[in-house]
Amino acid sequence: MNIKTVYSFDPDTRFYKGPVYLDDGDLSPLEPGVYLTPGDCLEESPPHVPEGFRAVAQGNTWALIAIPVVAPPALPSLDDLRAALMEQATARRWDVETGGVTLPNGVKVRTGIDDQTRINSVITGMRSEGYETVDFKAASGWVELSLEELRVIRGFIAGHVRACYAAERAHHNAIAALPTVEAAQTYDIGAGWPSPVITASPQA
Repeated sequence: MNIKTVYSFDPDTRFYKGPVYLDDGDLSPLEPGVYLTPGDCLEESPPHVPEGFRAVAQGNTWALIAIPVVAPPALPSLDDLRAALMEQATARRWDVETGGVTLPNGVKVRTGIDDQTRINSVITGMRSEGYETVDFKAASGWVELSLEELRVIRGFIAGHVRACYAAERAHHNAIAALPTVEAAQTYDIGAGWPSPVITASPQA
């Protein structure tokens, strides 16, 4: 059996792929001794390909083209990482601040800006109108509260909000003092936030 070697290329990129071996089954039935070369192959062997180059089929011959050098992505600077971490700390403070709290008696109250304003409005209305109690829709359900109980709730919420801002500031100070990129990349933004479950009085 006779063997003929031809050299294949990718039909899309035309980059050299490797040798293909033709045998007697690839001979032309019309031209004795002539092999039917596949359309994605050249009879000419590719040249030696130095490092950083590729052989590409151009017409009936091969050419060498340089492989483009792709620069690695630029690493973030320490200042970029600090800025990103501070944004994360501010976003986390907002989430914790407005996520609600569970009071020592088990009542869960919302702590968003609108919720804080609503409690202040109710307290003002109770004072001006002389109401002894008010029906209050907490996150955990309906409760009947006195003016003093609403004041206590307001105190709990104020303490929670104060603790959230204190935690954010502590993070910002710690982030600003980070000495290296490695320290910034391993900084724990989730530590140090107040618990949503309050166990001590707001005066404690």
